[in-house]
Amino acid sequence: MKRRLLLLISSALLLFGAVASWIASSYEAPAEAAKESKGERIADALAQDFERTKDLELGYPPTERLVDAFHQTVRRQQELAGTLDRGTIANPKFRERGPNNIGGRTRTILIDRNDP
Repeated sequence: MKRRLLLLISSALLLFGAVASWIASSYEAPAEAAKESKGERIADALAQDFERTKDLELGYPPTERLVDAFHQTVRRQQELAGTLDRGTIANPKFRERGPNNIGGRTRTILIDRNDP
């Protein structure tokens, strides 16, 4: 009985090892993309910004509406500044407590292995 159980367990482990080895050997790592030059990255960023800001009906970014959008932004910022008063949760006052060389609210220490 013990021999059968031992034979069954060793067969299962051998089969599992063979399948795992076959899967690992058939896996191909994704090829690394060629690094683009700085000029290509800048051109790609500008093209993405153009596509993001263009008007679909016009086919280009409408710069004539930019001034109106700027004035609307300034107006909303002034309205928001008028509604906030000092001491609310949006504008808290903090008092420094403790020595200056100890950071507060520290939860994690990150060690960069690439930094010598």
